[in-house]
Amino acid sequence: MGPDHLLYEATIDDPNVFTQSWNISLPLYRRVEENVELMEFKCVEFVEEKLYGHLRKDPADDVEVNVVGVDPD
Repeated sequence: MGPDHLLYEATIDDPNVFTQSWNISLPLYRRVEENVELMEFKCVEFVEEKLYGHLRKDPADDVEVNVVGVDPD
């Protein structure tokens, strides 16, 4: 694609999880603007379970997650 771009492609194949394999393809690129800054990313532990845990096939009813700054309801 170019010196500042590449095409990422992957095939996900796990018969224990998926009924069929699937592919993903997306371009990855480097920011080349002048004075560009990479901002800090703040990771909040366990936020994925709190926000998306109910979407799992077998929600963990016995898991209690309290995340600072996230309303439990």
